[in-house]
Amino acid sequence: MGDADSLTLGERYYPNHSLERDIGLAEYELASQRLSNQNQALSWSTNVSSIIATIIGFASFKISDHIGKENQIPLTSSELKSLFLLLILFISYMATSHIAHLIKSQTFSERKIIVIRRMLGVSYGKNTLVLPNWRIEGADNPFSIHLNPGIFSHKAFPVWIILASNTVSIIFLGGALAELLKNTWNSNPIFDHLDNTALIIIWLSFLILSFRRQLNEANENLWLWITKAVAKLFSVPLITNFEQKIYHIRLDIAEMHRLNTDTKNLRTFAVDIEDKEFFDHKGINWKGISRALINRVTRGKRSGGSSITQQFCRSNFITKLKPTLSRKLVEMLLAKWIECLWSKEEILEAYLASVRFDKGIYGAHRAYKHFFQDHPREISKWEAFIMIERLGNIRGFFLGNRVKEILEGQISRGVISFSDAQKALNFYDGFTSELFEITQSQLTPKEVFRELHSCSSSVPINPAS
Repeated sequence: MGDADSLTLGERYYPNHSLERDIGLAEYELASQRLSNQNQALSWSTNVSSIIATIIGFASFKISDHIGKENQIPLTSSELKSLFLLLILFISYMATSHIAHLIKSQTFSERKIIVIRRMLGVSYGKNTLVLPNWRIEGADNPFSIHLNPGIFSHKAFPVWIILASNTVSIIFLGGALAELLKNTWNSNPIFDHLDNTALIIIWLSFLILSFRRQLNEANENLWLWITKAVAKLFSVPLITNFEQKIYHIRLDIAEMHRLNTDTKNLRTFAVDIEDKEFFDHKGINWKGISRALINRVTRGKRSGGSSITQQFCRSNFITKLKPTLSRKLVEMLLAKWIECLWSKEEILEAYLASVRFDKGIYGAHRAYKHFFQDHPREISKWEAFIMIERLGNIRGFFLGNRVKEILEGQISRGVISFSDAQKALNFYDGFTSELFEITQSQLTPKEVFRELHSCSSSVPINPAS
């Protein structure tokens, strides 16, 4: 594979972009045939669901009417009705699971067709006036076809038929089940108010949630559901396609590996500067938040208390950074979501591969080339310090006071040597006009070095400084 800059978006998006035409066409034909079969199966499921729903509704009425008149089975009327109702509900659950499986298979076939189309060089562009790019007919992005079509989608119509038939069954047979539960657990107050209405609400909610859960994307779970609901409530805009974004992040990680980027020092400095408790918390650094609040109250100094996980989520999944308080809440929920999915090492790697290091510069592999005009291989400690220090500086200023404070702490803890600190300050000084801007209220790189040296009088001053 060629240089990273020579790769087109399509080549980066589809790493195996070289495909024999005949093989591609054969795969396309196979995927199209499979999709056609799945469409027929889904249509068949709709018809069968309608028939079964009618039978279930009629059977529920008849069972309710006749059980108990001449009962030869050693079960009470309530027990028989409850047994029939539970059987109906179990069959309904299995039917909705089958429909969810058909929808997933159909979606994956559609995505496969889009991928093969792109690998064969077919693209319908961004113009949606003729062919909609959110449907298979005109889509260029496989992730534009969602696993969950929506509960009000035509694909979910069979589920609504099942829900309706279950409602009828509970109306006729639910009273017996409610009575049986009350008699069995008569000491439990939970069942005191159990009736048909409660049973209908409980069962339909369970069935809808179960159906929805089976259509989760690979990185979707309950935390993401909650986060989206809270973000919508507080008007915090999130990206529309989480799976696509995560795929792009994984591509950036793969690109770092392809370039043999050694991120060992970057990881060390990221944790030391941005989130010292990173490996100890579950996504939210409560100690960091407490320190930030204390600094704000006692010293009037604003400092970030966000964990590395929160910063990663803010950079990748939130499209607007204001309002701050509600955005912080959404950040925390997103952090809990990511912590449920990935290990700490995976989060740290994704963080370095995707966050903003300078204006328009995202990812450590791009940041290294931006600052040091070379492809990253082994990143030294002083280079890692500069790159990570830039993460907390979104306006391109050289914040000498902050740099001095960080370096003093790291030198005292042995994270960085005085020699490496001097190299970093020399770099800042040499590229001040090109990459960094110094404000009057901040120390210059030379002033930072002199103050560091005054605290380490045993270290000789390098004349080059």
